[in-house]
Amino acid sequence: GIGTSPGIGLGRVVTLGVDPLRAPPPARVFAGKEDEAARFDLAREGALHELRSFADRIEQEHGPAAAAIIRVHEELISDPSLADRVRALIVEQEEPVERAVYLAIEELVEILSAAEAPQVREKAHDFRDVRAQLLRALGVGDAARTESTESGRLPNAREGVVIVAEYLTPAETAHLDPTRVVAIVTQHGSETSHASILAKSLGIPAVVAIPDVTVTVAAGDRLLVDGDNGFVFHDPEPSIVAEYGKRREAARDAAR
Repeated sequence: GIGTSPGIGLGRVVTLGVDPLRAPPPARVFAGKEDEAARFDLAREGALHELRSFADRIEQEHGPAAAAIIRVHEELISDPSLADRVRALIVEQEEPVERAVYLAIEELVEILSAAEAPQVREKAHDFRDVRAQLLRALGVGDAARTESTESGRLPNAREGVVIVAEYLTPAETAHLDPTRVVAIVTQHGSETSHASILAKSLGIPAVVAIPDVTVTVAAGDRLLVDGDNGFVFHDPEPSIVAEYGKRREAARDAAR
């Protein structure tokens, strides 16, 4: 794969499945244009408050560069054009606010995901985070993946945790606990993605662009991740573990 955050991590796999908020919310009775629009305004305010608090915490713990990525999401939620898209679906098509939010952002996600430039495609994950934030503020998606990446949701284990997923969004990455998550491995991603930049800020080794990794490994498998060179070892031999142990010690000595 591609090593996007340096370091060596050895641990047991925790897999993240498909984001449940990638599916349209269940249909419900339309409550009226004014009521639906008012709910959107309240959700937007609540989501912005949560994001600002989260960005402040990230800045205190990991510095302004990491927080700046989360603050991008504040700008996206505050963007009047996004609000106009949502309100148009409420007013013109009488979509309940949850579906209006989902559909308005899904249109943007599809456009970005189809772009040729990897940097543009990666922006789709920022909009997925924004959508999840708004939908949670509307009471949808309490079991969303972002919450499952928080330290309280990770299983207790003697070894550290290696997160394996198709992709990680920026918010999912920022929620990871570096004291428990020793590495990240994803099927998609790039060096310039916000998730990769955050992993580096958090000091979590990461390797991305490993084809079919989500079907090759299973929860509980042991992985050794080399974020410097982009290697991932599945159930590594003791000799490989020992060799990388020496490399890690040498790197620690050099850093002193």
